Amino acid sequence: MEVYKSLLNSILKDNTKISLLFEDIFEGILRELFIIVKKLYYQDNLVTFYTLEHYLVNNANKYLAVFNSIQNYSSSITFQEAYTIAIKEYNKRVFKDLFKKDVSSDIELYELVSEALYKFRRVDTFNLDEYVDKAIHNLICEDNSKYPIGIKEIDNCIDISPDRFITIGGASGSGKTAFTIFLIDRLCSLYEDSIDVLFLSLEMSEERIINRLLSLYAEETTRVIRKKLKSGDEHMLNKVLDFKNKIKKYPLEILYTELDIHKIDVVLQTHINKAKSKNRTPILFLDHFGEVVGLDEYSSKTNTDKITMAMKNYVKKGGIGFGLTQLRKDLKDKRNKETYYKPSNSYIMNSQSVEARSDIILHLWRPEQDGFEDIVYEENNTMYSVDCRNSICIVNDKNRDNEKGDIWLNCDISINKFDSIDKKKIRVIEAQ
Repeated sequence: MEVYKSLLNSILKDNTKISLLFEDIFEGILRELFIIVKKLYYQDNLVTFYTLEHYLVNNANKYLAVFNSIQNYSSSITFQEAYTIAIKEYNKRVFKDLFKKDVSSDIELYELVSEALYKFRRVDTFNLDEYVDKAIHNLICEDNSKYPIGIKEIDNCIDISPDRFITIGGASGSGKTAFTIFLIDRLCSLYEDSIDVLFLSLEMSEERIINRLLSLYAEETTRVIRKKLKSGDEHMLNKVLDFKNKIKKYPLEILYTELDIHKIDVVLQTHINKAKSKNRTPILFLDHFGEVVGLDEYSSKTNTDKITMAMKNYVKKGGIGFGLTQLRKDLKDKRNKETYYKPSNSYIMNSQSVEARSDIILHLWRPEQDGFEDIVYEENNTMYSVDCRNSICIVNDKNRDNEKGDIWLNCDISINKFDSIDKKKIRVIEAQ
């Protein structure tokens, strides 16, 4: 009984642990109470001692006595220790209940043991066969879990699929938000029935994000759209109406609010639960690490570590995470002019945890932004000349799935548009 009180006490203090538990781990009145806790959590995305007590007083006061004992319970063991004990007790009950059955043949015994093993919850060792089967299945069905966006240069190198934490870096004004808007639009357009996208925008309102999506759809800047609408341009009005009908179908939620590092876990877990309940892949965009409340100069390193850990846990549960990050201002030092201020992982703010936990790191580089219309640079022992006008380079500086390398694209940042590079813009000067 004390172990289960400890578990209930813990999940009411930290809702992110609710998803680790299941109803049959509890027995009797505590099982019934856990079902109520879970119901309130999925209903309101948050359940506390206060909200649970309020519910019980008005709807189920027979649980108040046990609730009070849980609220005042002081555990001498950790959540993990209580969880391990509870799982072992559950396993004992499974075997005890199953082996009450009469067995008259080897086949029946085999089926009985198979059923027991299927229900058995392991806490101390890994079921290697299960992971081998899953790995082989993923290799065979690899394309079914990927989400290509229709630009071959990106699709051939960047694996947008579950269990991927992708960091997008870039200097201020390099096009990080524009690229994010473009990715969201492509993913929502192509996979509206199979994904669920959450955009945690910590510095741009929902209205501004919708305006940028409209700008991409209409292929006009927001200023031009506004001007045409004011003048009664019928063609633009029809485009806006078409866009409105299109975006209604987008599996997109935009959350523009202040978020501290303590709330992020709850928000991410809630989104995973929502997506999984609809049998969809959860996809997160966080713009950006530095805007999370609490990232002051003294605690930013520690808190960035917590944010990247939260995102890593999110993708481990089957999500795809995109995190935007600013690069340090010294990237623009004069000493980097010879390399046209090309970014790298070493310029990520608080780079240690970001670099360690990211599966893929992409940096957006627009030499045109710094006045370079043409550049000459070397990659893989080959010298290239690049026309940088309306061009962007995605510097793939870390990739656990494929080789690293540079991806050049055409771009129009003003309308958030990206496309395959015009081949005439890149010329090989010398191959060694």
